[in-house]
Amino acid sequence: MASIRRMSITRLGIATRYSQVVIHNNTLYLSGQVPWVTGPAGATIEEQTQEVLNFIDAELAAAGSDKSKLLSLQIFMRNPAEYERMNSVYDKWVSPGNAPARNTICGVQFPNPTWGLEMVVVAAL
Repeated sequence: MASIRRMSITRLGIATRYSQVVIHNNTLYLSGQVPWVTGPAGATIEEQTQEVLNFIDAELAAAGSDKSKLLSLQIFMRNPAEYERMNSVYDKWVSPGNAPARNTICGVQFPNPTWGLEMVVVAAL
């Protein structure tokens, strides 16, 4: 019988209901990133997008990765009319030649009604 190789799981930023980052088999799974600072302040979708992307950069760096290693990115948006404005910030941020598989879901109702978006990332180490 072949031996079973077990991969360890590392969790960073552990809270009661979730971990900010889970690392398994050289893959990073980030929890949803939302505009904690600019959301409640009523900022534009551009400002909220930049804040969320900054959070993603920080979480990836803390885990030993960066945006050039993104595998997938899911975007959840409240207002579909803001899609192009969100993309105007995202397009400047994404690593050239390393765009992840991506999907966007619009019309989402968030627990905090001032949030315009949430992003969920999977990346390689």
